[in-house]
Amino acid sequence: MLSKLPNKLAKKSNSTSALDGIACDLSVFARSQELQEKAAKVGFEWSSALDILDKLEEEIQEMREAIANKDKENQAEELGDILFLLANYGRNLGINSEEALHQCNNKFERRFRGLEADLKKQGTPIEKASLSEMQYGWNVQKAKEK
Repeated sequence: MLSKLPNKLAKKSNSTSALDGIACDLSVFARSQELQEKAAKVGFEWSSALDILDKLEEEIQEMREAIANKDKENQAEELGDILFLLANYGRNLGINSEEALHQCNNKFERRFRGLEADLKKQGTPIEKASLSEMQYGWNVQKAKEK
């Protein structure tokens, strides 16, 4: 269970960490980017965005192993590592991960609602559509946006 963090600055008394001063009430992606920004300022940084992608492939392999082992605790840890790394990748590219995910959520919702509407026009409730029908409809929605 996650503990409730105070809405003040994340700072222990007498602490002199490079990570001092990061607000605890930031969203998880914003906090991840801030943590990694502060670490980068003291040299704890990847040399390129491609290096981060290499690390992502390593983390995905570790997730595959956790899935194969049916280890839910390790899967949760690996998912956290992947999300943290993706936030760092966004930061490295100068992209706000929070905003990118927000835009992706909107895109998904728009496409899914369009898929539902198209299926309804065809007389097929989405619950009765096959996966291949839904995938085809999804691709139709993507094509409409191009």
